[in-house]
Amino acid sequence: MPATTTLSLALTDSGSAFGLEVTFSGAVPVHYRERPPQGSVILDFTFAGRSERAVWMQSDWAEPHEVFGFGYRVLNPPELQPRVLRIEITDQNRSTP
Repeated sequence: MPATTTLSLALTDSGSAFGLEVTFSGAVPVHYRERPPQGSVILDFTFAGRSERAVWMQSDWAEPHEVFGFGYRVLNPPELQPRVLRIEITDQNRSTP
């Protein structure tokens, strides 16, 4: 079974797991055409000198995503502007006993 851990990050906080640094950079409601507003989260990732930014809408933030070979997903229930995020990080190259 792959190694998994959960980070709890307040807005603008950073945390790390398995050498991957994650920053909760923002959360804003997004208005798209005639649909009701949806929440979105902005995450910045850094690993081995590389950086990437991800923006996820509340409709798919609980889906598993991947960055630099790590799996991650937001565990919070959907909301317009979360103040604290729980993010599950999975390292496919490590396993737990």
